[in-house]
Amino acid sequence: MVPGTAFAVLALIPLRAVLSDPIGLADHFRPWSAVFLAFVLGALLVSESRGGKARRVWRAAWVQALAAALGVATLRGPTPLDAGVILFPLFSGLFGIPSLLIGLRAGLGTIPPQRLEPLRAINRTDVRSSIRGTLAGASVSWLPGLSGGAAATLASLHVRKSTGPSQFMVVLGAVSSSTALLSVSVLYMIHRSRSGAAVAVDRLLPEVGSWTEPLRVPASLAVLIVGTVLATAVAAPLAVRTARWVASRSSTADPRRVCGASLVALVALLAVVSGPVGLAIASLAAVVGLVPIALRVRRVHLMASLLVPVLIGYLGAA
Repeated sequence: MVPGTAFAVLALIPLRAVLSDPIGLADHFRPWSAVFLAFVLGALLVSESRGGKARRVWRAAWVQALAAALGVATLRGPTPLDAGVILFPLFSGLFGIPSLLIGLRAGLGTIPPQRLEPLRAINRTDVRSSIRGTLAGASVSWLPGLSGGAAATLASLHVRKSTGPSQFMVVLGAVSSSTALLSVSVLYMIHRSRSGAAVAVDRLLPEVGSWTEPLRVPASLAVLIVGTVLATAVAAPLAVRTARWVASRSSTADPRRVCGASLVALVALLAVVSGPVGLAIASLAAVVGLVPIALRVRRVHLMASLLVPVLIGYLGAA
């Protein structure tokens, strides 16, 4: 979290130069957006080819096809839900509900005891992973349809086997923290919102100014940057303490009760926010979300539910 935010601050001015003037990559890249989205889908499939198992690629392609069909029907079809609400039942069904349903089948004591070791200092491998995650987060902040999970997967291709799952978590953390800052900054650079945080800032501020001078950050953006840095400084140690506290007690907790309570709360929230239509979408999405778990492929392929509708939109605008 902390390295990702730090590298994101360092990347602000270079990113502004690349996306806006003098390079103007954002405008030059727009005609190639559909090609990029198709490349992302293909690269995610390639990520399943580890060990030379073609079956995994075909299974992942099947997951992408199901998710794409659901996404097109939900996001581009007629629906009474507002555009700002519809992603909630869709993603809750694809990612949240399946995990909770699987957790309901777990038995007491299935969580192994956790070893709480002293925190180690950041090493070079952590720094390299954080840089990769920050670059991926910079991509998420302005490229259409790209999610943090997909970006982290692409950033870890060919290195995940040698670095292990812990470094993937470092990459994912850097992606999340850098995207939170850079996506809002991109709003000032090219006036496009690629995240919920950027949309919220765009709606809250009466007028988002332009970042016209490369070395002079707009005052409102500077306030947001300082706030992000301070929030990271407070949240990082708090997150560590909370995680260690939860880990010390997780092996004695009943995962079925935790998952059951979470599922009830999620369904209630879906009913309040999106009504019967949202519950229907979430139920159908949950069926699709169980497929990659059953086929033992990465659930990141479910992001085809967003990538393919966006891809179709760019093809229609071409």
